[in-house]
Amino acid sequence: MDKFLSRKRTFDDNKASTSAQTSIVPKIKSRKYSQEYLNFGFTITEVNGEEKPLCVICSKILAADSMKPNKLKRHFETLHGEYINKPREFFESKLKSYGKQKTFLKKLCQ
Repeated sequence: MDKFLSRKRTFDDNKASTSAQTSIVPKIKSRKYSQEYLNFGFTITEVNGEEKPLCVICSKILAADSMKPNKLKRHFETLHGEYINKPREFFESKLKSYGKQKTFLKKLCQ
């Protein structure tokens, strides 16, 4: 047992340098918008060339990594619980009114 405890570790510099050079960089996954996200009250907006989810009820823009159905559903259920049983047409009309509001504000600012 003593020989296992007193054994000196050797470190090979050649192996360490090759393993550092061949380290794999993780690929960043980005989700794309799906039309099914409108059932949770979300559409897409582009901010600085990056697609981000936009809540059509409160007009809040979430982070790009929040483009997961469970995160969108959690926002919808916790903040807008009164709209849970609304049909898809309700969210489509909210989206349409948001688009009209956006164009009105652009005209107003010019």
